[in-house]
Amino acid sequence: MGYIVILKVLCYNIRYIPYARRKTMNCTFFGHKDAPDGLSIKLEQMIFKVMQENKIDHFYVGNRGSFDYLVQKVLSKMQIDYSIVVSSLNEYVNPNYRSKTIYPEGLEKGLPRFAICRSNEWMIKNSDIVIAYMKYQSSNCAKWVEKAQKRGLRIINLAT
Repeated sequence: MGYIVILKVLCYNIRYIPYARRKTMNCTFFGHKDAPDGLSIKLEQMIFKVMQENKIDHFYVGNRGSFDYLVQKVLSKMQIDYSIVVSSLNEYVNPNYRSKTIYPEGLEKGLPRFAICRSNEWMIKNSDIVIAYMKYQSSNCAKWVEKAQKRGLRIINLAT
């Protein structure tokens, strides 16, 4: 009977205490539509590093441009579940990837031309870390990275 008590104490110490102290974080991605395929190795290494350091709970990825598709490909290769944030209900999502689709609440109320802006705002609001590929300072990517920085999110730029 003494062994059972000791075993329960050991299981409690190993299993439950770390989860009680764990603060999970979410990560999102922003990048240029012309991101090179050669970026995938650097992206994979950065995702692995961020996951080790920050206990990432979830990844949010857009669905437009080559950087978004590159991120989806890398996350699928690493066998990591993630969510694709779409800005339109008729947007095509590749069913082969390990993902679920999120259509942020409130997008249907605005004009369609602002849907991408609203979905990007939603990703910033629901994330703690941004992994970006920002080469050009006068771009939409730079604008969204700046907004994330103003909200206090940690920014990691793969272009530097």
